[in-house]
Amino acid sequence: MEEMVIWARKKTGSPVIRINSVDEANGFLKQHSKYAIGIFDKFEGPEYGEFKKAATTDDEIQFVETNSKEVAEVLYHVGKLDKPFFGLAKSEPEKYPPLDGNLTSDRILQFLENNKFPLVNVMTELKSAKVFSSTNKRQVYVFAEADDLKKLTESLQEVAKKFKSEVRSYVSGVRIAGLHYVACKTFFFPVLFFF
Repeated sequence: MEEMVIWARKKTGSPVIRINSVDEANGFLKQHSKYAIGIFDKFEGPEYGEFKKAATTDDEIQFVETNSKEVAEVLYHVGKLDKPFFGLAKSEPEKYPPLDGNLTSDRILQFLENNKFPLVNVMTELKSAKVFSSTNKRQVYVFAEADDLKKLTESLQEVAKKFKSEVRSYVSGVRIAGLHYVACKTFFFPVLFFF
């Protein structure tokens, strides 16, 4: 539902929400669990233009902007935030990945593509369309019993951190659910598939 609201807002209004106060930031956090943040001295210049261009292009993630240090600390409470800054805030284990270097729309969009999913993603019918439409076609699927997945998840996350821009990891905690994605009928569990 949140994604539909974001898409509609971006198509009918501004692709970026400007947040000027700590109260506005706290209100925003109550409504959004994933967002991209840009922090700028002034809302102008080449890097700001690239930020706005990326915000217009991406339809899935809400972009916010601020020039306030206090607001930035509420929205992105990790490390020193030099201006200009771009980062992604999300509720997964890797909560606050920053984008280092120059801000260009292509770099921002690639960064979002590499970081918008959790390091290890549970495969569901709802997520399958996003999984299969991902630009990253190198994928690892793990099919296992729920108890086995709990034991494997931390190790999978560590491996996924090292290869996050190169490989996506998906898991299924139900014995048969998800096997049809890889045209398999029966296996001994756990099973790993690499594509």
